Amino acid sequence: MTLYEKILPWLERSPFFQELPSLPLSPERHQLHHLNQSARALAAAHLWAKTGKDILIVSQDDIIAEDIWDDLCTLIGGANAHYLPDYEILPYEERSPHYSIRATRMMCLHRVLENNPAIYSLSIRALLRWLPPLDNIARHVKTLRPGQEYPPEELMRDLVFMGFDVEYQVNKVFQVARRGGIVDIFSPPGLKPVRVEFFGDEIITMRHFSPNTQRSEPGEVPAYTVIPAREFCLDDV
Repeated sequence: MTLYEKILPWLERSPFFQELPSLPLSPERHQLHHLNQSARALAAAHLWAKTGKDILIVSQDDIIAEDIWDDLCTLIGGANAHYLPDYEILPYEERSPHYSIRATRMMCLHRVLENNPAIYSLSIRALLRWLPPLDNIARHVKTLRPGQEYPPEELMRDLVFMGFDVEYQVNKVFQVARRGGIVDIFSPPGLKPVRVEFFGDEIITMRHFSPNTQRSEPGEVPAYTVIPAREFCLDDV
């Protein structure tokens, strides 16, 4: 049970929260004043729960947007609240965004592709930034499973096209390493990297492993989702 579900009986006693779900159905525009940051997150969570629709919260900067996202995760869980950060670099700067920012953005876009109602928190700069067609991103999302035929050379090529860095060993997200018939991959939305073992072109086992010790963990992984490291892939150009 989420925190929102625990406090819902008290919210339903409030005239404000009783009226709130009906406001989007009205043809008139409504403005809610004097709500602090946590109150905005609570109002958005209540609207989302009662309407079953996507909710977008636009803030003046990424700091406030991330703080609201933290509040939403506490209220309704991280599976229902997502954050789309801005790149934090200017358009013509000769450097790439930090890998953690790219990972958070791609995780958010992947959740959009799942088409499940959720709450999205972002800044005005992130809102105004153009995105590629979501179909382009969707066709690069891959799900690996034991028994699947996927030549390791083809997998490595696809991951490079998707923006992954080829390294000697995997230590952080959006890295891939190959040693013969073993391919290590670290991709969001998974919180752990996976070690894929091949027999010829067939995936025979997948296991999580520790980036620190590089040792495999017990238990097999039934499926592992791999998402692009960037919004544009090399074969989209």
